[in-house]
Amino acid sequence: MDQNLRLLFTEMLRRTGRCRALYDGPEGMLLQTGGNGLFCGIPDAGALLRVLRGVTVPKDAGFTVFSHEAADAVQREFGLHAQEAYETLLYLQPSPPEVPACSIRPLKAEDAAEAARYYHLFDDPLPYLRGRAEAGALWGHFTAEGRLAGFLGIHSEGSMGMLEVVPEFRRRGIAQALEAALIRLHLERGWLPYCFVAPDNVPSLSLQAKLGLTNI
Repeated sequence: MDQNLRLLFTEMLRRTGRCRALYDGPEGMLLQTGGNGLFCGIPDAGALLRVLRGVTVPKDAGFTVFSHEAADAVQREFGLHAQEAYETLLYLQPSPPEVPACSIRPLKAEDAAEAARYYHLFDDPLPYLRGRAEAGALWGHFTAEGRLAGFLGIHSEGSMGMLEVVPEFRRRGIAQALEAALIRLHLERGWLPYCFVAPDNVPSLSLQAKLGLTNI
């Protein structure tokens, strides 16, 4: 198991309170996140199948795997959906990125409806965003007039995400400043900043590179 991948899995176990290790051995780790999510840090397909056959796979499990071979094996064995189309990025530097300061504040539950207008990962994002706001895990940048210009947060499994900038406020460096501020908050709390990005999301991958995250 790659050293940085093990670092990520260890952080997920330590911090979120929503993960438990179903397996931890020389081949890698298998985590269950909250309900039916499985993070499979065992890239070798044969080893992963041996481990999965020895545990109870949740009904309607959602798999996150870290190699094409593992994805193919899971799909063949279980007839389930394996989610591989994300890049995994960690911020491994001791100091936060040096970018212009950004004034952000936690979003309140009543702010979630405005944020949901611009977040399209789910068909109905409002319940999730409201839950993240209520958990103190969603922050926004507001204009001097009090308008929400952009927001980002921490997903339930601990990754940075939900980064959106309202269209009329784009190309002003708000996304970079928002994420830099969240990275600073992570480091102040002794946390490892990490995120998952779709490989076709070129703007986000470019932003992660600019901020100094390492792709594992």
